[in-house]
Amino acid sequence: MLENEALALLSSVWRLGDVEDVERLVATVAGRAGLGADEDAIAYLFEVVWRAWRRYEPGRAAFSTLAYRACQRGAVDYRRKRDGRTRWRFGDGRVFERTLPVVASFDRLDEPLLARDGDPALDCDPDLGRLLAAGGGSLARDYNALGLESPGRAAG
Repeated sequence: MLENEALALLSSVWRLGDVEDVERLVATVAGRAGLGADEDAIAYLFEVVWRAWRRYEPGRAAFSTLAYRACQRGAVDYRRKRDGRTRWRFGDGRVFERTLPVVASFDRLDEPLLARDGDPALDCDPDLGRLLAAGGGSLARDYNALGLESPGRAAG
């Protein structure tokens, strides 16, 4: 496909079956699912609608119905892939919910993590702080500072 043809295709309104504007359908579902204008989510949902069109069998149901339902499922799948699953519903009515884990970055280990009130000293054990400040130091002294017996010492 020539570059001009590709640009014309991307700038035009996409019509599939009885869906007059695929972009509007995708944007509506993304907005209702809390995805807003996330470009990756929009692209993912476009692909979901395209795949639904490829397997569509005329005469069974309107394509708009199939596309809307596929788009809704796609929005849930996208959020689960991005954020992880947080809620499970079981057939007997039980519901299990979990909070999402908080991931700490190891990119900047030399910078202290801040305490909730902004004081880094509150998050650090004083003995550990002395060990880290001392640098390499002696292994026996490190064990001693932590109140542990050095593995090199004989029990006696």
